[in-house]
Amino acid sequence: MTKFRPLALSLSVLGCAASTVAVAQPTYRLRMNLKPGQTFVYRMNMDMASSGQQRKMGMKMAMKATAVNAGKTTMKTTFLEFTQDGRPAPAETMKALSKMYVVSVLDETGKTLSTKMVGAPAGTPAPANGTSTVYPARALRVGDTWSAMVDMQGRKVQTKYRLAQVGSFAGRKAAKLEARPNIPGQSGPPQPMIVWVELASGMPLHVDANMLIGGVKMRMTMARA
Repeated sequence: MTKFRPLALSLSVLGCAASTVAVAQPTYRLRMNLKPGQTFVYRMNMDMASSGQQRKMGMKMAMKATAVNAGKTTMKTTFLEFTQDGRPAPAETMKALSKMYVVSVLDETGKTLSTKMVGAPAGTPAPANGTSTVYPARALRVGDTWSAMVDMQGRKVQTKYRLAQVGSFAGRKAAKLEARPNIPGQSGPPQPMIVWVELASGMPLHVDANMLIGGVKMRMTMARA
């Protein structure tokens, strides 16, 4: 039996080494980490198809961190361009949009604490902030999941998240998230929304979402310009 002891010892060492590797899996903390003055420009596109008809809308917007204090970030969102079915919006529409902006306050997890529309006609609802992603207040490993209530265009939507990957996107170190929002009226199970988030700032780099709501097929993309 003694001749098998070295083999048993080697297997034991390998087992310990494998356990050490598993425990040493890196962790990542997703959070908003901005400095006053940082500005992020995005292009958002929405394609909609219903009953054989297709519509396309596009928007370019700038999100600027105007203040950061005690873990809270104030974001000012201004609208730079708007297109419909590939055509620029009329001059009067762009003139009105240029006078409007949204002020949102977010905590470190990206949760919207308050939001208001400035310069819009009375009764215009305040939209959600442009991130629409809420992070957990804990470190994550690839494969970890969490749930959060997300503000999407004025609706509170329960969303399940999964940290799918950490790597590089558009030359920046980023985390790939799979988000499954439980949107009212959505047909079938929630489809995964793919969100690439910059680790350094916590701001999105790219969002790709496909939805079927009330018979309307929609695809929304948002990319850092």
